[in-house]
Amino acid sequence: MSATATITRFARPVLLLAGSGISAIIPIATLSIATQTLGTSGQGVVALTLAVAAYAAQLTGAALIEGPLAAGEREPSLSWWLILPAAVGAALLAFGAVNMIFAATGVLLLYPVLELTRVSCVVRNQARTEARSAATIAAAAVAALLLSRTPVSGSAWAVLALGGFAAVLLRRGTLSGRPTRPAPKGIGRPIIAETAVTGSVQPLLVAVISAVLGPLAAVGFRALTSLGSLMSPALGFLRLRLLSHNAGRTDRIVALTLLVVFGVAVVVVGETPLLPALFGEAWEYSSYFVLIVLVAWRLVVAAATFPFAQLRREGRTTTVLAVRTVTSILLLVFSVAGAHWYGVTGAFTGLLLAEAISVLLYRWALARSDDR
Repeated sequence: MSATATITRFARPVLLLAGSGISAIIPIATLSIATQTLGTSGQGVVALTLAVAAYAAQLTGAALIEGPLAAGEREPSLSWWLILPAAVGAALLAFGAVNMIFAATGVLLLYPVLELTRVSCVVRNQARTEARSAATIAAAAVAALLLSRTPVSGSAWAVLALGGFAAVLLRRGTLSGRPTRPAPKGIGRPIIAETAVTGSVQPLLVAVISAVLGPLAAVGFRALTSLGSLMSPALGFLRLRLLSHNAGRTDRIVALTLLVVFGVAVVVVGETPLLPALFGEAWEYSSYFVLIVLVAWRLVVAAATFPFAQLRREGRTTTVLAVRTVTSILLLVFSVAGAHWYGVTGAFTGLLLAEAISVLLYRWALARSDDR
């Protein structure tokens, strides 16, 4: 293989991952702007709303993208109608400084569409489109963060909303007047149920932390989770490529390499003065130890992705649902118990321990299938 062909082979996944990594700036910028423009209660509401929006994106992604993938569809297409909630959400988010309800509703409508179109770009290998979208998001987020520290801080919401909606429009190639048909019920329902169970952990945990430790602790937990989301693109890319039956060795090497690189970046960035400046008092819940635990948790999630994807490809959706249900219960119980005894650090330690158990459960399920 020529040097040019080799570079091209690696360039596409790198572009997709880099673009997705930059997109993770959106929740970080949202929390930071809320810190500057809304009160403590408003920050807590936005933190919880971000978790709920991520959950909504997971559920719709399971129905519209992962389900069809499991049914054999190679390039699922989303509906043009998604532009409508994105437009309404952007309009409401633009007035986030006026009322926290506007900010929360805007996040709930715009952010799931942003995530769905990003995932679709990854599945369809539209690297250039994702790179342009990510550049737009980055420019808007940086401009919004700078504006949030000026006398016209309220305008930061409008800039962030404009950048998010522009990214949706740039990804219009993932949208179609004829969206992909949902997967058959026997495949689609277990996948949606599995996602519903697993995705509920984060919003429930944010709500519990807010109730037990206070809204500022919930913002701190969500801020740390948002920082950890810098590793999510590599995880998401690995997951989607493995599920699509098209994952090659290059995809795995690039994803795992960048996962480690992003993990190191999380620890390094977390120890700089940048994050306290962005999140204020909420960042007092961070520490070097909790950053290490956060990164270790995401690495263990990557280890669980391989057996999870293999079971999905084998069509064993009911088995995956069972394992994910048990894992979700463990995640919630361990993290809530950890939060009760050791605060935010304990919550992340609980997530790490529960995810490690999930790897063993997946391996056990695979071993059973090999014995049959």
